[in-house]
Amino acid sequence: MIRKVLFTLLILLFFVPSSWALDQSTALDQVARKLFEGGRVPKDKSMSLELVNETNQKQDRTANKLKSALSLALQRQGFKILRADESLTGVGSSVISLKASYEARGGELVLTIRAQHMTSGEVFDQTRIAFARSGASRGDLFAVLDLEAKALNPAQRKFFSDSFRTALRQTGQFDIASSAEVDKMDPDSVQKQLGCTRDECATVIGEQLGVDQVVSTAYTQIQGDLYGLTATVIDIHGGRISGSATVKHQGDLTTLDKSLAALAKELAKEFEAPVPKVAVPAPAVIPPPMMAQRRPEPVSAPSSGGEFRVFYIDEATDFTFDWSQGNQQIISYMGPAYGIRGMGDAWGTTIGVSSGEFDQFSDDGVAQEGWIGSMSGIFMSIDHYWYSSGVGQGSQLVLALGLGFAARDATLTFGSNDPYEFSSFSTNLTASLDYTTSFGFFFGAHMSTALSDSTEFTTYTDLNSNLIASDTSSAGMMLGITF
Repeated sequence: MIRKVLFTLLILLFFVPSSWALDQSTALDQVARKLFEGGRVPKDKSMSLELVNETNQKQDRTANKLKSALSLALQRQGFKILRADESLTGVGSSVISLKASYEARGGELVLTIRAQHMTSGEVFDQTRIAFARSGASRGDLFAVLDLEAKALNPAQRKFFSDSFRTALRQTGQFDIASSAEVDKMDPDSVQKQLGCTRDECATVIGEQLGVDQVVSTAYTQIQGDLYGLTATVIDIHGGRISGSATVKHQGDLTTLDKSLAALAKELAKEFEAPVPKVAVPAPAVIPPPMMAQRRPEPVSAPSSGGEFRVFYIDEATDFTFDWSQGNQQIISYMGPAYGIRGMGDAWGTTIGVSSGEFDQFSDDGVAQEGWIGSMSGIFMSIDHYWYSSGVGQGSQLVLALGLGFAARDATLTFGSNDPYEFSSFSTNLTASLDYTTSFGFFFGAHMSTALSDSTEFTTYTDLNSNLIASDTSSAGMMLGITF
């Protein structure tokens, strides 16, 4: 049963990271708090913040929006951020340079920050964090290229291109760059000079225009009077297609504007904000205006980017033995396990001790009476964590998977006979899922199963030659507190 549960958790891992990805606000607050609480970045010095697109090293629209949001997050932690118009003359020795860049990776943005001395270049701290980026971000600027249509003359082409831009604006999903700015670039000339298709040249054109996304549209004859209208949206920062739509049109120019409006509506559906799966957010606590710049007190007081936990497990441990005679015996112990766990943003370590009293002994599924015994051991694992919100962000779910080992000694006695004593050493796959309250207490389930196991009888040693295979597993309810 324990193996089936662990296997299910492994399958779920493919879905957990995307559904639990941090949002931008939480991620930036987490980075600012880590810089503040890490103790390596001087808090009495001013900061100069620079943020660029990692791909082209330019301060594009997304970079500027991230810079503004990061600046506010740093100020909430008590850092002083110099404005662009403030002179740095004569204050080089008292200024910290924050060099930041972002990179689009699929549905996420990855932000990298390095804090260093303005003049000496000494690096105080550096960190990296990823957060969700869905479709087109609100505030993205779109450039809409003129319609690519051999069947239209230049005047018709210009008219219907502007008609499509208007239809896109009316959907409310797009912030459209001025057609005059697009005309200045002369996309047709760029296309001829580079020898690329309209879609292939979109990235170059978009970078020159300083937009976030480029819409390329084509009007193509399919057969007779039947034409196809196709729109493709290309993300300049990630170089990927972020949306597309297609509609059919009968070749009557008097209704082409209606078909273009239908195309705009279809394209807008690609960028509609998803309906949140989780509703009823906790009521926000809005501080008085005069307190807005005070440093917020963390709920669970995490250390630099992590937590420290102490826990107790009410645990059941099973030893399974397969014998050469063809029978299988299972010895069960019940008892407490105590441990500590250090948790970072993604990785950590668990170490603890366990003990137990004899609970049940079965031989091929038949319970055996008259036996008593005890067990003790130690365990350790290296764990990877997934959080439903940032580390230390109040109430949250935490999923942990780990690889480690366990060493146990056990005894089993029947009546007045000499005890059976054996030692087990196993490498384990561990899993835990817990819910942490806003007060720092947590509760959940913990399981462990052996990937490999070695058991040796230290009394009745002749049993070792008849032992074909052994296995160890444990499971229990976990309670603890976060520091």
